[in-house]
Amino acid sequence: MILNSIYSDGKAGTRMDQSSYGSQNPSDSNPMESGQHQAEALQAQMWQWIKDDKLDVPSIPSAIAEAMRLANNPQAKISSIEGLIGKDQAVAGLLLKYANSSIYGAASQVSSIREAIVRLGQQELRSILYGLFMQARVFRSKQYEPLVNALWIHTMGCAVLSRRIAGYLGLDEESAFLAGLLHDVGQAALLNAVATMLPSNVRPSSHIVELAMEDIHAWAGRSVVRKWGLPDRIIDAVSSHHNFKQAQEDEELAAIVQVSDLLAYRYGFGIQAEELDLEKGVPSTDKPLQHYMTSARQVEIFTYSPVVALGLSQEFIAQIEDEIPLIRQELENPFVKQARKIEPKKKKQSPPLEEVYSAAKESGSGGTLRWVILGLILLALLAGGWFYLNP
Repeated sequence: MILNSIYSDGKAGTRMDQSSYGSQNPSDSNPMESGQHQAEALQAQMWQWIKDDKLDVPSIPSAIAEAMRLANNPQAKISSIEGLIGKDQAVAGLLLKYANSSIYGAASQVSSIREAIVRLGQQELRSILYGLFMQARVFRSKQYEPLVNALWIHTMGCAVLSRRIAGYLGLDEESAFLAGLLHDVGQAALLNAVATMLPSNVRPSSHIVELAMEDIHAWAGRSVVRKWGLPDRIIDAVSSHHNFKQAQEDEELAAIVQVSDLLAYRYGFGIQAEELDLEKGVPSTDKPLQHYMTSARQVEIFTYSPVVALGLSQEFIAQIEDEIPLIRQELENPFVKQARKIEPKKKKQSPPLEEVYSAAKESGSGGTLRWVILGLILLALLAGGWFYLNP
């Protein structure tokens, strides 16, 4: 944590001049102290942007917004949705890319938006369009491309894990997926602000930017999703994904995203395989998201408060860990629900025979079963008496 006071008093210091962000001579000071100072100065500036509502994020194009609205209407014609998506070539191109991913096999390629909608499914189209819009318009930064790409993979991992956890708990999977997809949009917005709003000769390192965003990106995310007019429970989950107890609308949804965020970092989503020590599962070099992964692996998962609050069993967490290779493959197309081994938590089990008999007796509708059981008991008694009289 860099500036814990942000959450208590809403103040993150005063605006620093550009020298605070970065060109100190390493020989003049301790590098770690220098990095911390730069991160604090940058975080103060970021907080000022948030308070002044200066985070410039792309608005959802009207055609895509209308397509999202129609996607929620089962009576809507696919041709109408197709026409709207076709107006945004970037989103349309990504839609076709995902529809033709290897998950479906190379033998059957689609070439039209209509075919892509049919293949991906209209029911999940709203979440799909949010994801495609974010990938095409929001998670973009030439100056911080490795970091923003890593964040996008982490975001998809969090969304997929949120959907899995919601399914296990018997909750709304699409809302969980959407909340997971949006949870770190504040980081993308802050990266864009650093690249466009600081003087052109000031470019903090990716590591400094990561440290600066750590404590405040959830607040930045809240500002972004509010502008997009999302439901309060989704806004709440985005702003509370590091502390689900702060959620006012849906504590369960916020807890799902918080757990998924931790697991996505814990399993290295967003960190390339060649950057990991696969034996220990930790980054071997100083790359994007390294410190997040290191911190996540230090958490005792079974006593982690949102895990406890959701009632996630050790067996379920172990099953998730077993499926990590499968989930990594799923990230090639996170918008498609894959076959899963994990059974829902609330699975109805067959009651013991004595409970069946008792329930039948109480309901008055189990007369036949009751007499069968009584008959078997009587036969057993008669047989015992016969053996007693005829030793």
